[in-house]
Amino acid sequence: MIDQNIKTILMVAGAFALVAFSYAAVQFSSTYSRTINPTSVRNFSVTGEGTVLAIPDIARFSFSVITEGKNNVQELQQENTLTMNGILDAVKLVGIEENDIRTVSYTVMPQYEYYPCSYERELCPPPSISGYSISQSIEVTVRDFANAGELLSLAVQKGANSVSQLSFSVDDPTDLEDKAREIAILKAKERAMSVAFASGFRLGKILEVREDSFNDRIYPTFMKEGMGGAEDTATPLLEPGTQEVISRVTLIYEIR
Repeated sequence: MIDQNIKTILMVAGAFALVAFSYAAVQFSSTYSRTINPTSVRNFSVTGEGTVLAIPDIARFSFSVITEGKNNVQELQQENTLTMNGILDAVKLVGIEENDIRTVSYTVMPQYEYYPCSYERELCPPPSISGYSISQSIEVTVRDFANAGELLSLAVQKGANSVSQLSFSVDDPTDLEDKAREIAILKAKERAMSVAFASGFRLGKILEVREDSFNDRIYPTFMKEGMGGAEDTATPLLEPGTQEVISRVTLIYEIR
């Protein structure tokens, strides 16, 4: 009789253990599934946007020296290089550092002369190279806006025959991006609580965070093309204005 009671107790204990094990397995499977595949649970997403206004602290512009017409490429390169070096020397004299000067492009392109076709003989003479064109472009970063207009005029005076792509921006927007992100997350959380309250469900944990950040660079309309070397060049008045640093954050919540 005692043996029978022991067997009964063992059977009951085994049944409880089996139930506990099965429950733990189901919970583990559910948790693991949610971990590897957040979309396997009920969820919803909300988006928040944060904007921070900043005052640009640097300006950038590009200028080019385009030299063309000669058949001798070496002579053309020497002429182009001398003009560009003269501009760079002048730019450095007004306070631009070496690390704020960057070569954007350097191209050598042939120029072709085309001949009329002879329709009687149905012949079209092949074009011949009549000369070459060399273009060298430099981008300059200006940290003192008081010199920006002077530098634009100086580049043209010293021989640049194309000046363009003037823009204002923030040199290191990291802190501004962090602030914009904080604002975006707070707005997204507030919206999530509002949606949950209105819909009658509870918020679970955040399953995923997605972010898009971008800066609204300011590009004033400015382009100067010509022969370069102008003696009297009007100095443009440049205003940096303000710049928007924007972060857009999407939060994906579990629904409980």
